[in-house]
This record gives sequence, structure tokens and C-alpha cells, in this order.
Amino acid sequence: MSVDDFDVEVFVKQNAALSGLVITPEQMPGVLANIRRIIPMARLFLDYPVDDEVEIASVYVP
Repeated sequence: MSVDDFDVEVFVKQNAALSGLVITPEQMPGVLANIRRIIPMARLFLDYPVDDEVEIASVYVP
């Protein structure tokens, strides 16, 4: 699914309903704007190539 095919409002409403979160009509424009900002950030992370051989670290050590 591409971002262009992604209906942000449906996503927000469905996830709010699933989690029991009430989003008022006054809040909805801000919530939608933030999700639309997050999508490109998430895409950068999700599209980053990772070798299938890479193992997850069991303990994070900075």
C-alpha cells in the first residue's frame, strides 16, 4: 500500500475505536496533521534496507 492509497482519517478513527480513545471533532484536524507528518518519517525507517542475516540485539548498549 502506498501512502497515496492510505486513508489517514479512517486509520485514526479505527485505531481510536479499537483502543477506546475518544477524539473530539476539535482534536481531529490536529491528530490527522500529525499522522500525515509521521508517515514520511516512518517510511524512511521502514524502507531502509536491512540484511536478512542481521540479528536483533538482545541488550541495547549505547
